[in-house]
Amino acid sequence: MAKKKVPPLNPSNTDIPLYEQELTVRPEHEWMLLALNEFTLEKLKHIYFSLTGIKITKPLNKAFYCKLIAYILSFDTQEQFDSLFSNLPLLVQDAISLTAFTDYSKIADLEKKHGVVLLTKQKNQYYYEALEFDHTLRMDLFVFSNERFLAFYKIFRIVFSRWLPKPPGYFLSTSEPPLGEIWSNAEDLQDSLPLLFTAVPPFIPRNETYSIIKKGFNKTDLKKLRAQTGLKAFPLGTSFGVDPINLVVRVVLALYGTIPKRPADIDEWIRTLIQRFLFEDLDFLKQMKRTDYLCGGLLEHLVLTDHISVVSSHNVPNNFVRPPCREQLKEILTAMMHSGKWFEVETIRASLEAQGIPFTFISESYESWNLTVKGSTLIKGTDTFEDRYSDIFKVAGPVRDSLLRLPLLQAYFYLLAVFGIVEIAEKVPAKPLTRNGKQYQISPYDALTHARITDYGLWCLGASKTKPKRTVEQFEAIADQELLLITFRGKSLERRLYLEQIGERMGDERFRVSEASFIRDCTKKSEIESRIQQFKKLINPQPSPRWEDLFSTVLARSGLFSNPYDCYLFTLPSDPRIKEVFTQDIRLRSLTIRAEGNRLVIYRNDYKRFLKILSEYGFTSPKDIF
Repeated sequence: MAKKKVPPLNPSNTDIPLYEQELTVRPEHEWMLLALNEFTLEKLKHIYFSLTGIKITKPLNKAFYCKLIAYILSFDTQEQFDSLFSNLPLLVQDAISLTAFTDYSKIADLEKKHGVVLLTKQKNQYYYEALEFDHTLRMDLFVFSNERFLAFYKIFRIVFSRWLPKPPGYFLSTSEPPLGEIWSNAEDLQDSLPLLFTAVPPFIPRNETYSIIKKGFNKTDLKKLRAQTGLKAFPLGTSFGVDPINLVVRVVLALYGTIPKRPADIDEWIRTLIQRFLFEDLDFLKQMKRTDYLCGGLLEHLVLTDHISVVSSHNVPNNFVRPPCREQLKEILTAMMHSGKWFEVETIRASLEAQGIPFTFISESYESWNLTVKGSTLIKGTDTFEDRYSDIFKVAGPVRDSLLRLPLLQAYFYLLAVFGIVEIAEKVPAKPLTRNGKQYQISPYDALTHARITDYGLWCLGASKTKPKRTVEQFEAIADQELLLITFRGKSLERRLYLEQIGERMGDERFRVSEASFIRDCTKKSEIESRIQQFKKLINPQPSPRWEDLFSTVLARSGLFSNPYDCYLFTLPSDPRIKEVFTQDIRLRSLTIRAEGNRLVIYRNDYKRFLKILSEYGFTSPKDIF
């Protein structure tokens, strides 16, 4: 016996069609009225038919169709939802089940299973032929992309996903510990970050703050900063363009507008930064004229998604609103901190997709129209996407997840790792993007695979009141009174880095210093003076005469040959008559310098005058020397 179909809701009078009754949409469901109002009247008619299988012949206005559809979708119980769902065609049920918890599903899979063709060429209102759904199949709850993929309209995904059984991976789950090397900065940041704040300012040219935020330092400057700070590189990420020094400096400049002076308590400073980044209101940035252009999602765009470009003539708008992806990051971290275990970033991404969370730093409409990634083909799973005309992918449609959601997640965890909030694991990333005939990874952050919140991170995030204890450094640095030797024992990153700058290692505990090693990599007298002050601060506040002699020697020699003169050098012939000209004419004697080997030196600035005087004695003047 055929199953009896039950109407989705029981109207007050079942003898009167629903569309002829006086309907009321409760306040908690009025959001659907606003969403439905975005559709045209014609589209609303198709949506109503898709939900009910009924075609209304009576003319109804758009507002009533919105109210009618919202009323049908205002489920109060699971039974009401099941009633509507069970009355839908099997094709539509399968499409809903496939698409309610994913951004896109494949049209070919549905067509093959049900033996139908979903898309047909139909004339639109301007009499142009275009692909549209076969309306008789009742598929107008969906939108198609690239003729290959099916997606829910957002309103229907929200409604149906609430009542359908949640698939595996919908809720965030832990993973097994990752294989390979683990990168953590929680134990080292107390030394390395204060050193970074001390070292960085000379590397930021005046009025170049925005440029550093956008591009970071070049490889030469990074090498110098690493030698001065000891901030270790990522095992793999650095090879693909992610450097912890750049991450720290770019984000701090974006949030504060300047590099702070060396904090007295680096742990409290980091905790304040994390709280500001994740929890505080953005009003404080409105008062900072140097950084007000970085409010909202511009920090994410410039620093964490710099693989993404903005369409020419469009700028990411500054609306002083905390980007939604940062709010969602807080929820992810909250879920992670309660387990104390590892999480795979791909699992987090899949959970966001299943829950329909876009994870974006800007409005979805702006994103889909204005954000792009260069490339001609992109491989995602078993599917290949191509752009045959512009070699540019818009951050929209089936490729959006690969271009934005996952890279932004990975970038956030790299950033949190530098500040010791999480520890991370990496692996060599795939290269799914083709550009100019070569294969590339999508973003510099693709190597990151796993993350776990540290005890230090729990304290910074406010989940723990107990700050992890650090081992007190035990060290001694002894400068020999007579020889330029320094003995160093114990642990002090700042002192070890300083000794590696000024000396040559001799075994595990001893460094030999010379005039050459002390000034190594110095280009200015001020840098040498700074090293002398560091010696008195870190090694010996009262150096012996031997060390003072070293300091005075390198200072006296600094810059001695840094301002050379531009001169000409000539060899005089042995003719005594020519020599007589240069010895007797006082003007020539004042312009020339006698040099060994019967030669004359003339400053470049005096050369024209020199030639003019020589012409009085019958010497020709070369015209091509200038």
